[in-house]
Amino acid sequence: MTFTSNPNTAVIWQVTKDNTVLYTSPTPATALSNYLFSSAGVYMITATKPGGCTGEPKIVKVVATPPAPSGNITGELKVCAGVPYVYTLSTIAPGTVPVWEVTNGSIQGSNSGQSVTVIFNVGATSFTVSVRNKSLDPLGCLSAPLTLAVQKAIPSAIITPASVGPYCPSSTMTFTADLGGIVADQMEWSLRVLTLVVLYPGKELIKSLSTLMKYPIILIPRIFVLK
Repeated sequence: MTFTSNPNTAVIWQVTKDNTVLYTSPTPATALSNYLFSSAGVYMITATKPGGCTGEPKIVKVVATPPAPSGNITGELKVCAGVPYVYTLSTIAPGTVPVWEVTNGSIQGSNSGQSVTVIFNVGATSFTVSVRNKSLDPLGCLSAPLTLAVQKAIPSAIITPASVGPYCPSSTMTFTADLGGIVADQMEWSLRVLTLVVLYPGKELIKSLSTLMKYPIILIPRIFVLK
């Protein structure tokens, strides 16, 4: 914080707290520049003209910076761009309100409160969601952030049949896709030789194999996450 003399006169500056002198300027100056208050409390700033009188003291009350959020941020760790996700702080410290920030994304609605809605930018591959505690006094001091790292979801699947082939003509077989923890709203399956498109709200494909037995088969799932 910076203090200036009025009128613009070179003075000796002194900072006192609890009757202890913390700082005295080595030479007269017209301003006490960028003084850092290291702790909360009541400080007294005085200016004395060399060989003259001391002016009326300036009383400064310094409030403590809130502690960083102590809870956890809950929400998706792998996301798709362009769709909304909700993140929540598990614990709110008394006398504070959570204030949210996001990198490579935007906040929809209010950026304060226990929860926030975020839409991540198309083209980015990594993101962060951060929250700080803001004091409820008029100063609104901000704490250090609590940050959650988020990554772009890159859907891929490991396809497993119910049993290993070869398979008999006119038989059926169930193939299951392991999406590595990603929950798909919809999956579309296709086969390399005989094209097949099946929209099925789950991870399984059931198809007659009677016409496919003499060809190599490659199952290719397309995964859709529709928030």
